[in-house]
Amino acid sequence: MVQYKRIGDMLLDAGLINQAQLDTALKTKMGTTLRFGEILTALGYATEEQVTECLAQQYGYKLADLTHVEPEQEAINLVPSITALSGLVLPVKLTDERFYCVIADPLDVPMTDSLFRLAGRPVEFSLAPPSELFDRILSAYKIGPSTKRIGAGDNASTLENKKRTNKRVGNAEPRPKRKVKIDTQDDRFALLAAYSVVMDKVA
Repeated sequence: MVQYKRIGDMLLDAGLINQAQLDTALKTKMGTTLRFGEILTALGYATEEQVTECLAQQYGYKLADLTHVEPEQEAINLVPSITALSGLVLPVKLTDERFYCVIADPLDVPMTDSLFRLAGRPVEFSLAPPSELFDRILSAYKIGPSTKRIGAGDNASTLENKKRTNKRVGNAEPRPKRKVKIDTQDDRFALLAAYSVVMDKVA
């Protein structure tokens, strides 16, 4: 049985944030519809990878290493690209018994239900950080110029995030080191909105 513990408390116990930062994040969360993890990353208190590790521990999911994930075309064909982008879902493999996907938000119940309906069978999830997952979805669906694989380059922001990500949360299993590209949430929303307009015109 998975023992539930709040993300903020997990990061606090791991020494990744302090009490003042936790209090600020809690106050910021009031009156918003954002997830608490999104608040923490927006404030710069935690990385997306650290928040994703916490979610994996909270709900008993595995962490996906997207550098070693090769989606099968049959799985890609099952989920429309606009659904994959809006729900941050990377279809990976379809078998007679299971539909395997990588997601960012295990609490998005409408999305997980829609995947079950599309596949007509149980769906098995693993988790990955939102920005990294979004880039991988673009690559898998061959959308736009962003087709380079994760780990193609470093910049100052990437190096700083790598340093912070080296600190593990709780008892999470260490994962192979890789270069992580963090995009702003606004960039993802802007691209998704533009893509939706294109799809509407095609339809």
